[in-house]
Amino acid sequence: MDELKIKELVGKKTQAPNIISVALTWIDGRLLFKHTSKWSNMYLGVCHYSSKIFAISPSDFNYPKMITTIMVAPPDNYCEKAYSCLYFECHLNKFDKSLFLNEFKGCGAMSLGLPKDIGTKPLWFNEAPASMKWKDFKLGVEGGRLEYDEKKGKELGIGD
Repeated sequence: MDELKIKELVGKKTQAPNIISVALTWIDGRLLFKHTSKWSNMYLGVCHYSSKIFAISPSDFNYPKMITTIMVAPPDNYCEKAYSCLYFECHLNKFDKSLFLNEFKGCGAMSLGLPKDIGTKPLWFNEAPASMKWKDFKLGVEGGRLEYDEKKGKELGIGD
């Protein structure tokens, strides 16, 4: 095999047969919390693999919310977001605080209001009874976003 063919083979992305695409659903915090709550200014990301919150994002930070699928390979103990996932009990989780903060560089990660000891104990939204509700918010097999509708909120007298 000549050098060009070898470079071509190496350059191609190969995918392990165990990898599956898992959808994500992002929930606008204004749908769940009082509009005066800090959580109403967040999006909560539900992983369709675990049916738990894998990430949160400030409502004005768009990059994480654009991700609607992640790659997971349970037999290989692999998850694309394993190092930044907030569901610490998942068997695929390998949380690393510095890698988590790297996901939110440019948005002031401390504005997320997360505990300083993040990663050492479960977060409230992934403990019962809250954790039991997230599966009900999953948007089909494709995932997506559940958005708060300002106009309907005003008609109902909800919100700002």
